[in-house]
Amino acid sequence: FNDNIMNIGQKVGDYMKVPLKDNGKNFTYDFTISSQKFIDTFDFRFNDNVEGIIETIISKPLNNKWSKRENIK
Repeated sequence: FNDNIMNIGQKVGDYMKVPLKDNGKNFTYDFTISSQKFIDTFDFRFNDNVEGIIETIISKPLNNKWSKRENIK
């Protein structure tokens, strides 16, 4: 997928059923990255989307530093 930070944030908020808080104008960098060379070199197609990535993070955290907020004391 190809999207900007605001749209990804909105998709995460929608998925998690929490509002996205826009703090207004900020001075973040705007950039793009392409996986086209990887796709062409390895004849590989990415099939995931934001929702699939969220589900993976929630169901299979990669390390013990990640936890759901209700588990934080």
